[in-house]
This record gives sequence, C-alpha cells and structure tokens, in this order.
Amino acid sequence: MTIYGNENNETIMMELGQRIRDTRIRMQITQAGMAEQSGVAIRTIVRMEKGESVYLDSMLNVLRVLGVLENLNLLLQEQELAPHSFAATYVRF
Repeated sequence: MTIYGNENNETIMMELGQRIRDTRIRMQITQAGMAEQSGVAIRTIVRMEKGESVYLDSMLNVLRVLGVLENLNLLLQEQELAPHSFAATYVRF
C-alpha cells in the first residue's frame, strides 16, 4: 500500500508494521532474533508488527537492525534556518 498522507494514524501504523515484518522475514531474522539484536522485547516486536503503538526508541532500534534507519532522511530533511527565519518564529514579550 502506498502512503499518501491522508490515511489515519492506525492505517499508517499497520502499514509500517507490515513493512517491518516483511523486511525482517526477507532478511531471515526471527522475531526472537530481532528482539536480541535490537535490544527490544519480543512482545514489543510483535506489537510493532501488528501496527500497535510502541515507543519511538524501540522503532528506531528495529529500523537500525533492518538497515533502513538512514531512510528517515527522506522523511524529514535537515533544514537550514537563516537567522531571520528564527526571529520570525520567536515571540517577544
């Protein structure tokens, strides 16, 4: 499924969980192996793959093991803020 951005959070989490599961299986890593390599409890791996809510640091650990953590650069690119940009967003009292 392609994520377009208008889906609700539950749908997106389920899709991310499925992608994590598919990638893990393609890499021939068991859930227990993923838990051991990532330092994340196996119960959390199961929840993540079901699309349930998990801590962000757990997700990052799993993405690191899967070798896709650097893809986050595609989601949110680093922004260079000019000095005047910061001043415009700063509220003075």
